[in-house]
Amino acid sequence: SDKTYVDPGHSWFIIDKRWLSSWLAFVNEEGKGPIPGPITNERLLKEDGVTPKEGLERGQSYRGVNKEVWSIFHSTYGGGPI
Repeated sequence: SDKTYVDPGHSWFIIDKRWLSSWLAFVNEEGKGPIPGPITNERLLKEDGVTPKEGLERGQSYRGVNKEVWSIFHSTYGGGPI
């Protein structure tokens, strides 16, 4: 189930909602749609590549995933920070 908080001692990994939408389209078509490609959060960050842009909305601009989900996405699709 979705959480709106982070348990003490745990972290969320932020993923661009557009990438997640492309992944969902891929898996909902049982792998017959386009592969989503490497994870990218460039749209969420300022030019320095580190600072989040203002006005981002959880659930609309990005989603947070736990370490286990991030590890699966990153090992399968690459991209994103390590």
